[in-house]
Amino acid sequence: MSDFFYWLPGLLVVVDANFKIVSGNKEFVEYASPDHGNIFGKEIFSLFKTPRHILQSALEDVRINKQPTSPLLFTEADKTVKIEFTPVPENGGVPFVILKIEFTTADAKNATDTHDLFANLFEFNPAALAISRLSDATIINVNEALLRLLDFSDKAELVGKTAESLNLMDNPEQRNEIIRQLKENKKVMNTEGSLRTRKGNVKWTSMSLLLVNLNDEPCLIAVMIDITERKMAEDKLKSINAELEDRIMERSRKMLETELEYHSVIEQATDGIFISDDKGKYIDVNPSACALLGYTKEEFLKMTTQDVLQPEEARRNPPKFAELLDGKKILSRRNLIRKDGSLVPVEINARMLTNGRMLGMVRDITERQREEEAIQNMNAALEEKVKERTAELERKVTELKESEDKFEKAFKASSAGITITRLSDSRYMEVNDSFLQMIGCSREEVLHHSSTELGLIVNIKQREEVLRALIRDGSFKHMEMTIKRRSGELIEILSSIETIQHGGEKFAINIIYDITELKHAQQKLEVANRELEAFTYSVSHDLRAPLRSIIGYSEILKEDFDPVLDDEGKRHLNKIQNNATKMGRLIDDLLAFSKLGKQELAKAQIHTDTMVEKNIHDLVASTQTNAEIIVDALAPSFGDLSMLNQVWQNLISNAIKYSSKKETPVIHIGSFPDGEEVVFFVKDNGAGFNMDYGHKLFGVFQRLHRTTEFEGTGVGLALTKRIVDKHGGRIWAEGRDGEGATFFFSLPPMPGD
Repeated sequence: MSDFFYWLPGLLVVVDANFKIVSGNKEFVEYASPDHGNIFGKEIFSLFKTPRHILQSALEDVRINKQPTSPLLFTEADKTVKIEFTPVPENGGVPFVILKIEFTTADAKNATDTHDLFANLFEFNPAALAISRLSDATIINVNEALLRLLDFSDKAELVGKTAESLNLMDNPEQRNEIIRQLKENKKVMNTEGSLRTRKGNVKWTSMSLLLVNLNDEPCLIAVMIDITERKMAEDKLKSINAELEDRIMERSRKMLETELEYHSVIEQATDGIFISDDKGKYIDVNPSACALLGYTKEEFLKMTTQDVLQPEEARRNPPKFAELLDGKKILSRRNLIRKDGSLVPVEINARMLTNGRMLGMVRDITERQREEEAIQNMNAALEEKVKERTAELERKVTELKESEDKFEKAFKASSAGITITRLSDSRYMEVNDSFLQMIGCSREEVLHHSSTELGLIVNIKQREEVLRALIRDGSFKHMEMTIKRRSGELIEILSSIETIQHGGEKFAINIIYDITELKHAQQKLEVANRELEAFTYSVSHDLRAPLRSIIGYSEILKEDFDPVLDDEGKRHLNKIQNNATKMGRLIDDLLAFSKLGKQELAKAQIHTDTMVEKNIHDLVASTQTNAEIIVDALAPSFGDLSMLNQVWQNLISNAIKYSSKKETPVIHIGSFPDGEEVVFFVKDNGAGFNMDYGHKLFGVFQRLHRTTEFEGTGVGLALTKRIVDKHGGRIWAEGRDGEGATFFFSLPPMPGD
């Protein structure tokens, strides 16, 4: 039963279907306990001397008809006993019965105590309460909660007036209906009605009304609970689904009807609720408690609180049963043991119930603990960052003080040419000696002149593109240009420019390297590479003819002389054929490798997903692999369709090959942005490689595994690298020996991105 019932005035007791006492309010417990000890669980008949059949007949009449009956009057000793019976339906349909007991000779002190208790209960009740005369509806008294509910500030605004005169009744007909029900039943329970506040707003309430005699005058006590927000929510739900509204209203009605039944409360609670006796033995638990610790309700009823406490923690911090018995509420945190042996951190709010039992409300705080730990870690990290930032700022101040001197020294000592140009007119404001030597001019000839005035610029259009890039992006890097020295000699330079603000003006710092010799060497290297490719192609092509002869004659030997060859001869012949086939594949790879240098790129936008899906389909069919291949959504790419298809074919086939000896091969293919580039990757859980030898992966004929372990020519990754290089991308790999490898390659963005 609720605390509200416990504090109600008068002698109130609840009996079950077996006429046993299950609950009582404070006054009843104080009345019955001195003579009868612990009354809970005893039959109600034990409290009275009147013949059992009289009281039992009245109780059975209430249970059968499920309606209140006329009061039972009888005399005991020097007092007259009056008992009123009221049925309270239970979820199962079998009603409890509330007995209200009155003795006509109660002494003045008890009456005064009851009056004071009722006055306090009335005044400080969180529910809105009002008392009015039945005859003319005049308001006699209201509590603070009702003033707040109806937006009044003082009782004087209400007392002595009627709800009708104050325009409080949003539906005046409702009062007439309530009066009718009161005359029939003496009370109205949990009816919903609307009231109009002083400000004109409509408030919905759940009302319970009781007809009583105060000073020999019929009066109406109204208990109102503000349900406006719930009604607003219900109105919204009605517009969405009428059927759902009916269910919600039915559920609300049932919840109101079962307010006195603690079982319905704990059954619906999301927190675990444990009820135990004063020894810690469980008497009842709710479904949330079962879900929290993994035990069934039947298992819990055979256990005690000690069974779920962590022993070491219980020794350090034993349960505070004594404090609970003293009426204190205990809030604590513990780790409870689940049925599977795991621990769950919880917050326990424990208190004593009025019937001598202990109530524990237990909440899983796993997520809250994680959040608290995360906040603590964040605070610690933030504090550390503040310290680091403070130290960094101090360092920066020191560095800034030294920066001018360092910059001046670096500016003068740099082997690269460095210039500072004012962007508004492109005039040189400062240059270093390396730049002067590079162009063959003196400082006086250069300062306060532009590169155009000095005749340095060969390609005017390229200079205009540089200026536009600076205005748009604020910088550009590694641009190759041709400039003219004072002597008229043309030199090749590599230029990187950053813009800076100084004194309200924009300047450009240009770092320039003379790459004339490097360009000459590069041109020579390109010629040598072309000659090498031609030589490779020629040699590979010329090897095909004798190789075909070897393969052909070995086939003739096998077909014509198989009967006369012994096992050793057949083994040698098979070895010749296998090696000739491998050499054929090697020649094909070399030809492809050499042709690549001459092949022009036919770039277009490529649907990478489609290309990868087709390669996986073909390779799975040809290799019969059992690998699990995971493919993320892949970014589109821009390049030569045929060449990039070869890249994917090589990388995926390598992943299948090198993971084939794993019991459960797994291959993961994906992509991610990296600045302006897109990076693709193929990851496997196969043989992997030692990173100390990673630099050999992309060389021709370089292999990190023996051919007896994994077949191959040693050209595939070299070919893959050349294709990626030709597209202006990068390729690299990461791995660990025996733990798999990941191959990455990047491609520049599509034009216009």
